Amino acid sequence: MYARQQVENRKELDLLQKINVAAVYPHAQPGAYVRCADHSFFIAAGLGKQDAVFFLSPGAPLAKVLLHKKAGDKFLFNKNEITILEVF
Repeated sequence: MYARQQVENRKELDLLQKINVAAVYPHAQPGAYVRCADHSFFIAAGLGKQDAVFFLSPGAPLAKVLLHKKAGDKFLFNKNEITILEVF
């Protein structure tokens, strides 16, 4: 069980190290910061909620919902319709 977890953690670390945080992204994708009115999301590593930002693993269900969305697009989060204000 621990060996399997270690393999999964190494895969996630490899993905995290490949993210270019210096880039400005036109739509949601790994490495992008998605700002909404009440919530913000950083798609990089699944670290949970830190202060006012949700850190999402690229494989997380919500990250998959956000994938390729851009400013002005809407999505459902906690049964609320959320509008994306900015992606960068």
